[in-house]
Amino acid sequence: MGLQLYTSVSECPFQWTIMKQKVLVSLTAILAANTCLLSAGKASQSQGVPTHQIESTSQTLPDQQATVPASPILEIPTAPTLEEPENQPAAEAISKVHAHKVSGRDAVTVYVKDIPVITFLGAKSTLGASGEKVATTAKTIPLQNQSPLDLAIAQVSQDPIVRATALATKLNQLSQSSFDAKLVRVSWKPQKKVYVIDADKELLVVLGKETVLPNSTGSSARDALKITNLMRRQLGNAPALVSIVGQPKPVWQPNSEWVSTGTVRFQIKGEASWYGPGFHGARTANGESFNQYAMTAAHRTLPFGTQIRVTNLNNGRSVVVRINDRGPFSGGRVLDLSKGAASQLGVISSGVAPVRIDVLR
Repeated sequence: MGLQLYTSVSECPFQWTIMKQKVLVSLTAILAANTCLLSAGKASQSQGVPTHQIESTSQTLPDQQATVPASPILEIPTAPTLEEPENQPAAEAISKVHAHKVSGRDAVTVYVKDIPVITFLGAKSTLGASGEKVATTAKTIPLQNQSPLDLAIAQVSQDPIVRATALATKLNQLSQSSFDAKLVRVSWKPQKKVYVIDADKELLVVLGKETVLPNSTGSSARDALKITNLMRRQLGNAPALVSIVGQPKPVWQPNSEWVSTGTVRFQIKGEASWYGPGFHGARTANGESFNQYAMTAAHRTLPFGTQIRVTNLNNGRSVVVRINDRGPFSGGRVLDLSKGAASQLGVISSGVAPVRIDVLR
């Protein structure tokens, strides 16, 4: 059979039919692909994901599948450890020492919250053959088998800075440990003839000629009680003590303190203390309920209801108070002020102060 040649596709019926079928199949495939893409785009738009991101993900999916582990690794956090904060400030020291001279002797005063509480004196000095000062030496006591009191008495000859620093350190420790200041007490040791201040039966200091009140009242008993009350106040605002354990109560003779003035009935001079926090709401000697903020005071003999004007001789402040209670009965003080009256007179910090009492009516 001879070969027939065609110059165009239309001239070959068979080839034209095949070509049309291929074109139709291609068009159908393209249409189907566009339909799928259109459906995917609508789905991604409904989920808020752009179409180009889906295309990008489909292109990189094989690589991601190769790097994702079969199962996730879960890390369980450990419980936090409690550590002290860095640069935490140290507790503030309430006691400080100040070195100075007293009548030519070395002296160191312990201040508690800026109030002078107790002074330690150095050994006395005498003039030697050459005219130079020579310190006298105290009698040494064997330290073996000695009681704490004997050891403390033996240490009075030590350098005052050593003794003062030891006490200041102890007071700071008590303050930082929230020590109950009511446990600071004073007692008289008749065998040794010394006053001893202790904190919950632990010896703090032995008072004597080398361990004194900075501004002495002239009475060793008053000085011992005042030093103790200053410690109690500054350590924890504990109420003032009115007596010394082991010492007989002194006989009080009020008339020896009275001075006629003319403008007032009479006048009394002496030291006044104050009370309040531990007695608020209790019954006073005249039967009324004690109000520590009222302008009242306790006296040994003045009639209840007596009006008196009290003047603090340290600062000149005055206040008129009413007698509604009895006391103080020891310590040489002549008046016990309420907290409110003591605040007006500026006696809160010091605990006690010299006063003049003008009895009005």
